[in-house]
Amino acid sequence: MSRQRFPRTLNQAWSRLLISLMLLAGSCPVLAQTWPDKPLRIIVPFSAGGAVDVVARIIAERMATSIGHSVIIDNRLGAGGVIGTEAVARATPDGY
Repeated sequence: MSRQRFPRTLNQAWSRLLISLMLLAGSCPVLAQTWPDKPLRIIVPFSAGGAVDVVARIIAERMATSIGHSVIIDNRLGAGGVIGTEAVARATPDGY
């Protein structure tokens, strides 16, 4: 009876190995992408020199050192933060 179960278990193991290899091969293009390949931009909806701007610049500096790429602060002040919020909402959805 154990001889009948062995090929079935072996086939299941090979099937699992084949599926794992296919999933791994499918994820290789994702791993090959470099990020970021252009500067990151943080939009601050308030004026430069304010508390929000200072905190954003501290965060940007730490981000730049950790990812090894430049981070740009973009102050878009006006209308109580509405202009900056609209700039974020209308930005291209590219992950930056």
